[in-house]
Amino acid sequence: MPMTPRLRCWHRVAVKPGKPAYGVYARDDRPSGGTQAQAVWFRYSPDRKGIHPQSHLKNFEGILQADAYAGYNEVYRTCKVTQAGCWAHARRKFHDIHVHRPSDITHHVLTQIGRLYEIEAGIRGSPPPIRPDTGHILYCNLAWLRVMYCDKVPW
Repeated sequence: MPMTPRLRCWHRVAVKPGKPAYGVYARDDRPSGGTQAQAVWFRYSPDRKGIHPQSHLKNFEGILQADAYAGYNEVYRTCKVTQAGCWAHARRKFHDIHVHRPSDITHHVLTQIGRLYEIEAGIRGSPPPIRPDTGHILYCNLAWLRVMYCDKVPW
């Protein structure tokens, strides 16, 4: 079974506005049992406008894991690219809230993300056909969060 191509992306800019930026695109599918060589591609941009990741990735089809940089939004809208969120970024937001205002919500979410991390630690490096579907944990918890706390979640 062929694997879906995946990229992890970073789009960085110099400290001063209007200065050049660069996109960094990396492929490393070893954690999910991939056998292709790891690769990294640096791409210069004269600024941080969203058109640059769109042009960099115009021929890419697959899974894209990126930060919340809005420049990737149009890439996802092509329907050729599936957005893969980053658990570290999501967890950090809940952790920061939990440190300042601990609640049952933040405790539960952090515990569930911890469960996903534990599962991943046990299956890292396994090919997709033998990796269990963990989506049910994610979907059940997102549904729980929306139903139980939609009006109370601090975002």
